[in-house]
Amino acid sequence: LIGRDVVYLALKGIRVALLIGGLTSLIAIPLSLLFGISAGYFGGRIDDFVFFVMSTLASMPGLLLLIALIMAMGRSTLSICIALAVTSWVGFCRIVRGETLKLREQDYVQAARVLGVSEIQIVMRHLRDEILSTTKLPIAIDFLLAELTHVGTMATAMKKIGHYFAPFQTFLVDAAEDELGRFDMRRALLILEYEAKFRAESTDPIGMFFFQFETICQNHLDYDYGLRAMAGDGIYDEVWRKWILSIRHRVGLVDLADLVYVHSEHYVARRKKNSELDDVDGDSEIPEVVLFGEKEGRIALANRGKEPMYLFSALQRQLNYPAVPRPTKKDPIDDLIPKMVKQLERLEMRTKLMEDEQRDRGIDLSQFYNKDK
Repeated sequence: LIGRDVVYLALKGIRVALLIGGLTSLIAIPLSLLFGISAGYFGGRIDDFVFFVMSTLASMPGLLLLIALIMAMGRSTLSICIALAVTSWVGFCRIVRGETLKLREQDYVQAARVLGVSEIQIVMRHLRDEILSTTKLPIAIDFLLAELTHVGTMATAMKKIGHYFAPFQTFLVDAAEDELGRFDMRRALLILEYEAKFRAESTDPIGMFFFQFETICQNHLDYDYGLRAMAGDGIYDEVWRKWILSIRHRVGLVDLADLVYVHSEHYVARRKKNSELDDVDGDSEIPEVVLFGEKEGRIALANRGKEPMYLFSALQRQLNYPAVPRPTKKDPIDDLIPKMVKQLERLEMRTKLMEDEQRDRGIDLSQFYNKDK
C-alpha cells in the first residue's frame, strides 16, 4: 500500500554482508590457488617461501591481525575485505598445496612431462579441475559446521548442498534431529555408514530400495517423507522414481510383498502361463512396470500376508541383500572393572580414615586439600 518492495528492502539490508563475503572470496580463493599450486607443484624455494608465509600468518591471532590490517589500510569496505582475505586464505592454501603434492606424481602428469608439455600447461589443464573438485569438500564441511553452530541442526545445511548428500541421507539426519522422535543420531550415523559401503560396492537399485524401505519400517519413520526422499535418490532411474511415488499412498493399504510380487518377472511369467492354459489374453493383466527379478518375486509370493521384516530377512538370506544395522546393547561387563576400581579406592580411603581416628590422631584434613593451589 505504501509502495515498498519487500525483496528490495531485504536485499538492501543484506547488501553489506553480500558485498564483504563476495569480495573476500574473490580475493582469497585465487590467492590460495595461486600460492598453493605453485608451492605444491614447483617445490624448492617457492614452497619454502609460501610455507614460511603460511606458518607466520597461522601463528598470529586472527582477530589481532585483522584489527592491525584495518588500522593500517584505513576504515573502508575494501580494506575490510582485503584484511579478511589475508587472514582466511591460509587454510585453503594448505589444502590446495597438499592436493597438488599428491597429484603431481600421478601417471598422467608424468606422461605429460615426457611428451614435452610445459609446466604451465600441466598446471592449468591437468591439475586445475582435479584440485577444484577435491578441495570443495572442506568448504562443505565448514558450511555444515557453521550451520550446526548457528542453527543447531545439520539437515538444513545438507538440503542446501544436495550435490554432496542424497535426499534419503538428509531425511535420516532430519529424523534423528527431531526432538519428538525416538530415532537417535547414533543409529542414523550407523545406517549411513552401511549405506555408504553399499553404494561404493554396488549400484543395484533393487538392493538399495529394500535397504531404504527396511530402514523406514524398522525405525518407524515417516513413510510419506521417506518415500519422497527415496524417489529423489540418484541411484533410481525415472521408472523407479515414478513407481516409488505411486506407492506412497498405497503403503499400509497394500502389503509390500504384494507390491513387489505384482511388479516382478515371476508374476509376469505366471500370468502368461495361466493365460496360455486358459486360452485367454493375459497381456491386459501384466503390469506396465517390471522392476524386480524372478527370485525377488518368488520370495515376495512366499511372504504375502506376513510382516515386512520377514520379507527383508528372506531377501537378505537368499539374495545377500544388505541388512539394516541395529544398535547393539552395551555390555555391562565393560563398565564392571572401572566401577570396582572406584569402589576399592573408596574403601581404601575409608579404611585409612578409620585407622587415623583409632590412633587418637584424629583425621588429617590436609590430605583433602587441593595440592595444585
